[in-house]
Amino acid sequence: MADAPVDSIEYELTDELAFQIAMALFDVQARKVKADMTAKGALHPALPLVIAFVILLIAQAATAVWGGESAVTWILLVLGCLVELLLLFKFAVYFWPGFTLWYLRWRSVRMVRRLEPRTLRWTFFEDRLETKSAQLERSLRWNDLKSVDVLADFWQLQFKSKLLLVVPTKVLSQELQEFVRRKASELGAPFVSPGSANRG
Repeated sequence: MADAPVDSIEYELTDELAFQIAMALFDVQARKVKADMTAKGALHPALPLVIAFVILLIAQAATAVWGGESAVTWILLVLGCLVELLLLFKFAVYFWPGFTLWYLRWRSVRMVRRLEPRTLRWTFFEDRLETKSAQLERSLRWNDLKSVDVLADFWQLQFKSKLLLVVPTKVLSQELQEFVRRKASELGAPFVSPGSANRG
């Protein structure tokens, strides 16, 4: 049959697996963000956040001293505090490992507990990938595959729509791993594996 699937996989998205996926994705994102900051000339990846925070404090102090008691002054001070809280949050997420672990676990578990059932199914065809969960079904053309990133315990597939799909390595048979690798090669999509020269 011409449209018969090549293979399919099915697995349960447990709390722990959701947390591990969130950690894997965050690690890739954090490395990219820190590398971008360093590439822009920052002596340390955290320096732009620290500078922005200090400038806001100085601006708030100046507003409090010379701004008088008007409503505009108080609005500016409150807005400044909100921006400072956002900067502190970003600093904690990217540079405080303990907070990062807590936040990612809380967010991933909160999201995954909305799924019922938690079964995820991927079906591989020669021309497309179909995914199915309790909330959503997708049909993705291989022609739209942008890159494949093999992480420590997961495979990350990025599509041109900026959609990221992550699947545990342990549920992918050798045949399916070769199939995805072949698809990436046919399309000229970057395939980055552990130890690859392209990995940051």
